[in-house]
Amino acid sequence: MEDNSIPTPKPIDEVKTAIGIDLGLKSFLVTSTGESVDGKPHYRRTQKHLARQQKRLSLKQTGSINCQKQKEKISRIHQRIASQREIFHYNVAHQLVFAV
Repeated sequence: MEDNSIPTPKPIDEVKTAIGIDLGLKSFLVTSTGESVDGKPHYRRTQKHLARQQKRLSLKQTGSINCQKQKEKISRIHQRIASQREIFHYNVAHQLVFAV
């Protein structure tokens, strides 16, 4: 089966530049050229907000309406964090591909 929408990869002899990427804990990534990309602070701030909301949930009576509301709020925070991470990773990958 053949899919014409997927481009064929370039042969290795046509590749003009290559870059090494090291993922880390202190900075998000460091390239072989010495470029460093830091993790976004808003992601850390949202994690702290999530921790506070989860603490509030632990104080609610299990099965109550307010407990359900708090669970929904926490679910939205998880979705927001996932979205932020996805956008950040997409933007970093975009910069790496088009910077080379």
